Amino acid sequence: MVSDLSCNDVEGVFLNLEQRKMLRQYDNGKSARKLAELFYCGRTQINKIIKEKDLNLKEYEDYKFRGVKRMRHGKYVIINEAVSEWFKTVRAKTIPVSGAMIQYKAKELADALGIENFSSSNGWMDRFRIRNNITFRSLCGEAADVDPSLCEDWQKRLPLLLAGYDDEDIFEIDETALFFRALPNKSMIQKSKEARGEKIPKEGLTISFCVSAAREKEKPLVIWRCQKRRCFKGKDLNRLAVSWYANKKAWMASSIFEEWLVNLDKKLRNRARKVLLVLDNATCHAHGAELKNVKLLILPPNTTSKLQLLDHGVLKCYKMEYRQCALRHVIERMDGCESPSELSKKISVGDALDWIKTFWKN
Repeated sequence: MVSDLSCNDVEGVFLNLEQRKMLRQYDNGKSARKLAELFYCGRTQINKIIKEKDLNLKEYEDYKFRGVKRMRHGKYVIINEAVSEWFKTVRAKTIPVSGAMIQYKAKELADALGIENFSSSNGWMDRFRIRNNITFRSLCGEAADVDPSLCEDWQKRLPLLLAGYDDEDIFEIDETALFFRALPNKSMIQKSKEARGEKIPKEGLTISFCVSAAREKEKPLVIWRCQKRRCFKGKDLNRLAVSWYANKKAWMASSIFEEWLVNLDKKLRNRARKVLLVLDNATCHAHGAELKNVKLLILPPNTTSKLQLLDHGVLKCYKMEYRQCALRHVIERMDGCESPSELSKKISVGDALDWIKTFWKN
């Protein structure tokens, strides 16, 4: 019987009380639609539990005859309980917790306990979530209208536009915004608990990446609202791994872009190089500078998502890498913080610049 399954019996089979009640009523003739109404969930979720019923029963029967596996899972119970306690402690502080954070913490605890061959896989994460009655909720890419004919016309003309330039002399630049102190806006929570969160001030950086078709990279251009920070004390801003600029809103402005462009043109003139720089037609890219070694190639309006190559995975990959660094950073400092806002402040501008530098280098 499904109702005989214990939540602590086996790693592979974890049915919570609501699921066991639901399966009993299904066996008694209740339809999936009726069950969805009774248990306040979607029919898709009901059908998934019903579909996996036979598989769960088979896994349970297989488990009963595997004494060795029982011993191995006994070790994992320690990890499960430790992660569960850690999760409850963190959520009591209203700090958001993502699935990736739980997986990272589980692996960290397993290593600390000397438990080998433990994998905090997605499968383990799903079972942990079900076993602890945890759900994922919100705590209180651009989709531009691209004209296909415009893109096709551009692609046809592109060989002529690039004529006379080698790959190492064809550059592209693109900006992206980064809320460098942002914590997840969704969190794993126990279903019986309130989805409480805390408003965290969003502090943003604007970052521009410039790279050639031959993968030659310029230093990232980073804009924040302050020119001097305590983390820069004693440091020469000209020797940072990024080109550092500031304005009140931390946005790209035409004055900043023009200064960067003039510096690039001067550097190329000293090297006797002439390059083509591909960029979008944003108003912040307007300038009045006279350039001798940089020729600008402006993309047609509203075609960035199709024609801007840095938008084809590079910026997304960068943000994923940044979030991984930030995730590890805050987990290591989570136990000493009492609120999400306190935790977010553990990420400094200096930390953000180090992670940007590491990503761009790799």
